[in-house]
Amino acid sequence: MSDAKKSSLALAFAMFFQRGLAMISTPIFTRVMKSEQYGEITNFTSWQAIIFIVATLNLTQGVFNNGMLEFRTDRDRFTASVVVLANLTTIIIFGVYYLFTPIFAPLLGISSPLMLLMLFYMLFYPSYSYWSCRQRYEYKYKMLTVLTLLISVAQVVFSIIAVLMVQPEQQGYAKLIASESILIIVGIVFFIRTFYKSKFQIKKEYMKYSFTFNIFLVPHFLAINVLASGDKVMINSMVGPSETAIYGVSYTAASVISIFWQAIEASWTPWLFEHLNAKDTKPIKKRANQIITFFAGISLLCMLFAPEIMYVLASEEYLEGIYIIPSVTAGVFFTAVYALYMRIEYYSKKTKATMVGSIIVAIANILLNYIFIQKFGYYAAGYTTLVCYIFLAVFHWWYSRRIGMKNVYNDKYIVILSVTMILTSLFITFTYTHIVLRYTIILMILAVGCIFRKKLVCQIKQILK
Repeated sequence: MSDAKKSSLALAFAMFFQRGLAMISTPIFTRVMKSEQYGEITNFTSWQAIIFIVATLNLTQGVFNNGMLEFRTDRDRFTASVVVLANLTTIIIFGVYYLFTPIFAPLLGISSPLMLLMLFYMLFYPSYSYWSCRQRYEYKYKMLTVLTLLISVAQVVFSIIAVLMVQPEQQGYAKLIASESILIIVGIVFFIRTFYKSKFQIKKEYMKYSFTFNIFLVPHFLAINVLASGDKVMINSMVGPSETAIYGVSYTAASVISIFWQAIEASWTPWLFEHLNAKDTKPIKKRANQIITFFAGISLLCMLFAPEIMYVLASEEYLEGIYIIPSVTAGVFFTAVYALYMRIEYYSKKTKATMVGSIIVAIANILLNYIFIQKFGYYAAGYTTLVCYIFLAVFHWWYSRRIGMKNVYNDKYIVILSVTMILTSLFITFTYTHIVLRYTIILMILAVGCIFRKKLVCQIKQILK
């Protein structure tokens, strides 16, 4: 087995274990905690994801893989320089927040102690993220896999203990403090390690390179997180925390398939960059087709088993959320589609126009949510987000062609598969009230899988090759 294959399989296992623990623990939290408390956690994590981008420039995305390729002989100092740049940005952003707390606090709906917790998280945890990115880029999966498993177990165990030890009205605080503290402690260890490895040296050139590259991507990353988290924030303010909790659990159930994409992309990105760098584009089309087809199949299974997933994850008060899963799952599929094209833009260092499309989509998502959540309820958020992800995929397809990278992928095949996914998501929603029809479809898919199992296994091996 190649190092890339070993890395993909190990990281996939670690991510499955991590998400599996989260899914196993979710029924505990949803049954022990009131939906209002769970809604507060969803609100915190939603805002954290958005603030993280601005406060750290989201340097783990975009520039870091380029830096691993461009500064391959000086990766330690590059990483340390990135950490310093991210910390300086974090201090400035949170300094502004504390100067204008009376304005920002009501908007965020997060208490001062939790904002302080978020500050420490953003100062230290990114150091572990940079180390993780480098491990994936270099196909060094052993230590990363072990640490991912240990951190996951520690977060779940300490969160459950914390929730069970406090009063019901404090359970949201307890869970957040327990889980975030684990990440902060890990971050501090890798913060120290980063500067020790670099001999406490940084280069301004690396900081300037990273800032120039990612500053134009910040609006893009922010827009993507608005698409992923903004709907929860808007549901919380427009409808209520209980509905936010239902939507949040459904979103989590649908997003579980992102594990597959994260595992694939961890090895896909360096493989793609190296082939583009060597101007060897012939194998890329075949591999991309295999990857996106495999991901479409996983998305289809998630939609079909949505009722069973929700029965396992939550109590009866959350079951109405099953109708959210198909639209959200289709949206996650389109994040994979646009990611294929966006990686080409990253390699080409053509990122300025990327933010334009993302900003337009984010604004459209806010407007669509505002209109349709009022008209059809929080269910509409899944479909408005899907529409925006489709537009984003189309934009990146168009822009990749504009910068001269139009022959990298089989665009016709990806379009056909994407249209099929949209129609399938609409049809499967109808089958939730027709259980015989749904299970007939599931049995047919399993039968086809059994008949073509050898070919299927071969294709999966090719994906991880």
